[in-house]
Amino acid sequence: MKLGFLTTRWLSTSSRPLRPPLALVLSVGRPRGALAHFGFRERALPALWDTSLGALGILLVDARNLPVVPGTSFLRPFDHRGPVQTTNLARL
Repeated sequence: MKLGFLTTRWLSTSSRPLRPPLALVLSVGRPRGALAHFGFRERALPALWDTSLGALGILLVDARNLPVVPGTSFLRPFDHRGPVQTTNLARL
């Protein structure tokens, strides 16, 4: 509900910010169907894709296959497999 309100507000204002609203979608595993259907493009990091639907930018993250590099530690705990999640939480 809030996302729709914010998107509508962004479209109706004459002084728009430089970036449109962004939605973050988290997945545990590669969502092949969604990648193909919505036309996601792979980003610089593996397991990270983006696309846009009208004025809404969408960033999709595969938490299971996200590399262990600086800047990804806050997303890796969403991989909810027991031992992996414990390790990822410890790295925070």
